[in-house]
Amino acid sequence: MTAVSKTSYLLCKFLEDNGVAQMAKKGRIKVGCDADITIFDPETITDNATRENGAAASSGIPHVIVNGIPIVRNSTIVEGVYPGRPIRNPILE
Repeated sequence: MTAVSKTSYLLCKFLEDNGVAQMAKKGRIKVGCDADITIFDPETITDNATRENGAAASSGIPHVIVNGIPIVRNSTIVEGVYPGRPIRNPILE
């Protein structure tokens, strides 16, 4: 559970605390927050990316939900669904 917290809530909280206000609705499962959820089995998840193919999809992730809408269902990408929204922040100099 610590790894999940470090790669979700703690990162989002750090960004929120450092000026990225939109991160206040990320990294946590809570009413009013963005419903971005990745469902995986830690025993079967595998990083398939290589130096030659850095964009290879991981395996062992049967479901991904973005803004409450499934984009991966039963390990298959749902075609024609794009519920994500960009996170905007001013460039600091």
